[in-house]
Amino acid sequence: MAGLPDGLYESIFDEDLRDILEDRPELRAVFGKIEADEEPSRYAAFLAKVLERALHLEVNSAARVNLCNAIVERLASVSDGNHLLAHRLVPAEKPVLLEITPSRYLQPGMPRPETPLSESSLFTGSPSDPQLVHELLQEKPRNIPRIHNFSRFFRRPPSKSGVSVRSS
Repeated sequence: MAGLPDGLYESIFDEDLRDILEDRPELRAVFGKIEADEEPSRYAAFLAKVLERALHLEVNSAARVNLCNAIVERLASVSDGNHLLAHRLVPAEKPVLLEITPSRYLQPGMPRPETPLSESSLFTGSPSDPQLVHELLQEKPRNIPRIHNFSRFFRRPPSKSGVSVRSS
């Protein structure tokens, strides 16, 4: 977090941010709370960024897997987390499951959407973007004749009463 220009932030208060603010007392920082129900996702997103940076520093794939497994093992040792051990990574030359090919297919190679399944995508309708209908048709299983319902969810800030509202 090199410099902090004026603007809006939703940055988790870590030691790096603390040091920047201590070095720049002229900055007028405003802090807010994280709602208890949002803490797991906010802290997980923060740690995901830190972990990604750490994994980029390590060039050896086996060491990356070992680091991930060490973190899972540490998390499993906290409270009642033994079930988390099942999420340790298995060292493998090809560590990503890409498909379960239906038995009626003669060979692997189910159609895949252009956008990775592991990433969120915003389809704007721009000519350079993949078409939403094409992506949905590529993702839906072949044994489902059509998509009946497509929903979107927006998270609104909690109301003053503390009740969170969702729309679809």
